[in-house]
Amino acid sequence: MSQLETIQGILNTYQDGKVMFDECIRVRLAPHQTPFNVWGAWRVPEGVYLMDGEEHWHGPLLEGQMNATQVIASVYQRLKQLSYASGITN
Repeated sequence: MSQLETIQGILNTYQDGKVMFDECIRVRLAPHQTPFNVWGAWRVPEGVYLMDGEEHWHGPLLEGQMNATQVIASVYQRLKQLSYASGITN
């Protein structure tokens, strides 16, 4: 199972397939670039959407997109931490 599929599975355990983070996930895509801040993740039929600091949703998140590897890995790690803390296993 890929990290993106795991993200989708974890999000399915949340009401409306949506989770908002208490602290943002800061994904630095390049050394001298402002990080992309992820404040929420939402699973819809089209895929996974991510909310930025201005409350705009971006997506769907696809494995082949530019910088997707870093974003997927970061969101995956946070969701796995949350699922362990709440006793959800995927």
